[in-house]
Amino acid sequence: MTRPDATQLRNKLTHREGDTASARCQVRGPPEDRLLELIEEASRLTMGDAETALKVTALVVSQADDLEFGLGRIRARRARARALAYAGRFEEALATCADAIRIAESAGYPDEAGRARLASMHALTELGCLDAAIDAGEAARATFVCIDQPALTARADINLGVVYQRADDPAHAVQCFDRARPCLRDDPVTIGHLDNNCGEALLALNDFDGAEAAFTRALTVFESSDAELTAAIAEGNLADLAVRRGQLARAMHHYERARRRLESTHSCGHLARLIAEQAEATAILGLPEAALEAYQTALEELDRCGLTLEAARARNGLGRVLVRLNRLADATTALSAAAEGFEQLGHRTARARTDLLRAEVLAANRRPNDAQAVAQKSLAVLKSRPADAAAARHLLARLALELDDPSRAEAELIAALAAAGPLEVTPLLADLYHCLGCVRRRQGRLTEAIADLSQAVSHVERVRGTLQADRFRAAFLGDRARLYEELVTAVLDQNAADATRRSFGVAEQCKSRSLLDRVSGAVGPHDGAAGEADDPTAGRLARERSRLRGELNALYSRLADDNLIANQGAAIDVWRRTVRKRERELETVEGRLASTGGAPDLFAPPAELDTVQCALAAEELLVEYFITDQETLAFVVTRDGASVYRHLADPSTLSERVRRVRFQIERGLRPGAMRGQRASTLLHEARHELAALYDLLVRPFADLLRHAPCVTIVPHGVLHTVPFAALFDGKAFLVEDHELRFGPSASVLMQLAARGSARSRGDLRARARPRTGAGAARGRAALRSRFPPA
Repeated sequence: MTRPDATQLRNKLTHREGDTASARCQVRGPPEDRLLELIEEASRLTMGDAETALKVTALVVSQADDLEFGLGRIRARRARARALAYAGRFEEALATCADAIRIAESAGYPDEAGRARLASMHALTELGCLDAAIDAGEAARATFVCIDQPALTARADINLGVVYQRADDPAHAVQCFDRARPCLRDDPVTIGHLDNNCGEALLALNDFDGAEAAFTRALTVFESSDAELTAAIAEGNLADLAVRRGQLARAMHHYERARRRLESTHSCGHLARLIAEQAEATAILGLPEAALEAYQTALEELDRCGLTLEAARARNGLGRVLVRLNRLADATTALSAAAEGFEQLGHRTARARTDLLRAEVLAANRRPNDAQAVAQKSLAVLKSRPADAAAARHLLARLALELDDPSRAEAELIAALAAAGPLEVTPLLADLYHCLGCVRRRQGRLTEAIADLSQAVSHVERVRGTLQADRFRAAFLGDRARLYEELVTAVLDQNAADATRRSFGVAEQCKSRSLLDRVSGAVGPHDGAAGEADDPTAGRLARERSRLRGELNALYSRLADDNLIANQGAAIDVWRRTVRKRERELETVEGRLASTGGAPDLFAPPAELDTVQCALAAEELLVEYFITDQETLAFVVTRDGASVYRHLADPSTLSERVRRVRFQIERGLRPGAMRGQRASTLLHEARHELAALYDLLVRPFADLLRHAPCVTIVPHGVLHTVPFAALFDGKAFLVEDHELRFGPSASVLMQLAARGSARSRGDLRARARPRTGAGAARGRAALRSRFPPA
């Protein structure tokens, strides 16, 4: 039977489920070898369309039984077991394999009994029965050696390698794969399976280059064989490798491609595993809430499919995200379940990683000594795995700092960098250098601290510059904002000749970078429509995005609905929940579209201080604020020089002052508030708060303002909510004496200026021009009509 004939027969069978007897008649007449060909076709289907494979294998098992064809009965059951295993129905797969083994041994087919034992290893492994899986593999291998079947012996070695890898023995797994390879030179698809599995073992041994080469070879083979399921698995492995190497943009690209393949093959268990792995990358990107939802979705399916190891890994990741969200009780529950799963499977390495997270929970619960003991125990298990050992030492360094032992912290971080450096895991290196910079700054070694913090910023910028989706770039940068704050203050504390220039540049690196990328043209919107003809999934996602945008626009437009605003109860709560749900859905769709858009180069660089100074007019002044966890500072820049005004306010005092100003504004906006004597009281109280904020934010450099009729203000953090135009110096509001403009960062303003668009500059400034004489009087009268004098 030729391949087209088999495909035709398969189609006839799968499209006549309602008339199975008639369908069977289509097969009853031909010789038995035609049934064997159909069984082989059904087995091939498992690699590309699991749902159809389940239908076809059920029919061929029934047909083989009807024909009383012994070899057909064995092979049909083996194909059925394979389809069941790939569909996540492992108990049924084991029962089917046992049936095949019984029939084969009764009929005198030792090779077929051995092959059925090999098929059972998949289900046994996924169910966590690793010893039983190894026993089945060794028994099958002994049979194949005895009957001199080297190709089948090699297949047994591949399966044994997979189980040893799952049993946390990657070195033994590689030995099995190497033993199998010479016998498979004429079987490229099986070599593809070998490479894919060998890549996982090499990855566990931190041979990243070898793993990548193996996964890539496997993917090439599977794609040329139209094996979508195994191609998706290989692509997912490339994504996992990219995460470990800190190549997050590449990881998201591979995850999305793998996800589309799995969605097309209806492989629910594999898709759930992939979603859990992608959730880990999402958490690293700084999106813990999105990662939490993904883990919860994946775990439901992993538990349903009985994927014990994958479920334990997902719970470990879930625990990490919950620690990040400070949900420590929930994190403890998830990590305890993960530890129990790994313990049952005998997976010491994974258990040690879970214990590291449990140490973080102990630290968060102010038990640093207990946390240190647990982390040390984990390090003893993980010391031969450089990336894991570096993460353990990073935690130990932070605990040493908490216990006021900076020397111990420094030693742990130096050892961690020695282990992680050759691996080039960029996010991990950024965190290690950040921590080391903090340690050395605490020791008063500012020059070394600045060098370490600068290294950390460089690594963060490297990762950020490769991320396609706006939300990924913003989240990754925002999650590490404190690093930039510490570098700014460290540079200023050093008080070197170029401290102002250097610290200004770092502050600009931290501000409105996604907007800067857009304004500069470094990136553009990803619509996904261009690839719609070649990639139906991309087209579907693009249409889904358009639908969600339309729904959000309609929801946002309801803000003008007086009935909605007036109803502060159930209606507005429903509106808020619906908006947030649609926003999350839109973020997910846009992230998926962007993830397959290709890896860009580094994005738009921020402006240097010299560039900003040259762009200012002779009487123009730029005030750029920057808030750290310890202080509020302002860069005051003119064409001729720049100064830094530090310690304007501590963040808590500033937040309280901003809150009071907003409270006064909201009081004045209430219906009927500005009537009668109450209006005078409100104005007096509002001016008092506006004056207090002026004293904090403007008065330290008020002398410079007298010579600057045009002022550009770049807020930061909570200052974006401050009405700078209304700040009151005791005599006038700021807008009365100065032409004001605002920008999210100096770099964005410079990019707009460089584009030479007068219209863009006019729109951005939204200027309120300084008034003199009658103009000033009219302006003050207008202000007083809102706030009458006391």
